[in-house]
Amino acid sequence: METSEKKFNTLDLVKRIIAFLFVSLGISLIATLISDPLYNALSSIYQDQELINQTNLYLNFICYFVAFIVTVALLFKDELMKTLKGFMIPKNVKDGLAIGVIILAVTMSYNLIINLFDIGSNQNEQAVDSMITINPLISFFTVGIFGPIVEEIGYRYGLFGSIKKFSRIGAYIVTVLVFALIHFNLTPSMTSKEIIIEFLNLPTYLFSAFMLSYAYDKNDSLTTSIVAHGVNNLTSVIFSVLAMLLA
Repeated sequence: METSEKKFNTLDLVKRIIAFLFVSLGISLIATLISDPLYNALSSIYQDQELINQTNLYLNFICYFVAFIVTVALLFKDELMKTLKGFMIPKNVKDGLAIGVIILAVTMSYNLIINLFDIGSNQNEQAVDSMITINPLISFFTVGIFGPIVEEIGYRYGLFGSIKKFSRIGAYIVTVLVFALIHFNLTPSMTSKEIIIEFLNLPTYLFSAFMLSYAYDKNDSLTTSIVAHGVNNLTSVIFSVLAMLLA
């Protein structure tokens, strides 16, 4: 009995590590091997930048769709069914909605404050806004649906769930830092203002990462964190589309 339980725990840990590694490294690898070369080839052939941007958006959508299928497959039957059944539990959905609203309220309030100083958006937000401008429908699925599911499987189920087996506090610290830093961009070509913008926007990602980890940990349910993440991303997409239409 003890040996079987140990084997099961080891298998569970391996699945979580694989999920994290695929989401953190696999998507970038897909982009490097497929999306980036095609984008560069199109840029050298066509002069129509709008066509190139549209094509790049479709390539990103394909990358995330592939990542979505693979990460869902990595959950295997038991965990996948547990997550799907979790949507039928009112507490999971209610807590996810509440935490998603809290994330939105805090991050929007913080952004309003820093925008008073004409700080502007960081590179991650600019990239998302650009995607929405090019094609709101594709962005709705990429940013609002596939993104939250893929990232929650990778960073909450995978990273947080793996470390939590050894230390809950360690799981929070590592997951919050890693998740925030994947949305944080620094390059040698950046200006001083761009670097300041990245650092000033970092607290919102740290807070969101903590709340999403709490959402997963609270009910021991991936459903709760997916709902919270989805609320945040979908609302951001809707607000961006409305702002674009009003403009």
